[in-house]
Amino acid sequence: MQSKTNHLDMEKSFLQKISLIFGLMVLLLPAYGQEEVFDIVEKMPRFPGCEDAEMTEEERNTCSQQNLLAFVYDQVAYPQEALEQEISGTVVLSFVVKKDGSISNPVILKDIGGGCGPEALRVIQMMADNGIKWIPGEKNGQPVNVKMNLPVRFKVEKPGDYQMIGWDTLYSKFDTPPTFKGGNDALEAYLDKNIEMPAIPADTCFIGYIDVSLLVRTNGEVKVLNISNYSNLPFEYVFESIYKSHQM
Repeated sequence: MQSKTNHLDMEKSFLQKISLIFGLMVLLLPAYGQEEVFDIVEKMPRFPGCEDAEMTEEERNTCSQQNLLAFVYDQVAYPQEALEQEISGTVVLSFVVKKDGSISNPVILKDIGGGCGPEALRVIQMMADNGIKWIPGEKNGQPVNVKMNLPVRFKVEKPGDYQMIGWDTLYSKFDTPPTFKGGNDALEAYLDKNIEMPAIPADTCFIGYIDVSLLVRTNGEVKVLNISNYSNLPFEYVFESIYKSHQM
């Protein structure tokens, strides 16, 4: 009886050891093959375009930050929902600059609503999609993966009573707004008749809208001030919007 008990205890002990080893393997497997990502390194990653040999390290870092901000704010479009709700604030994004300079794992750390978070994320994702390569970060003289945080500010600018655009005085407050000859119905009829759908490849579908800001001069002449392509429609759509607006 004693021999049988000892045998069962040994078998139980053996199974516990096997279970412990298997558990350790399960814990280690997810980390195996994954490269370490650092938060801070001796040389932080830099957005490209500032590699002039005559620049100091500080000048390169400053130039890189300016280039990055210029890229982001050239590409970002203020979401219509955020404009309508007058949502302002700062979206914070996180992404990894890999040791080869490519971008991976872009995520939203802080959102302010109104579509601002996804819009900022779209712009960061453009870097990966377009193959933009950063100058990777370095630790101990070797390139490494580094996690970066990027704040993107959205601010609704409220215009004053007027502003100067070239030689034109543009009023934002007035007693009577400009109207299309014949009223809104006539304007809709004009657009329906004159706006042409650009030729697009077969089996292609584009849906969205373009916001055209117009300056109406005192003689009724129309000038396009700004185009907001909220849906990233192809250039042909933007051109059609500008061309037909100038013909009004």
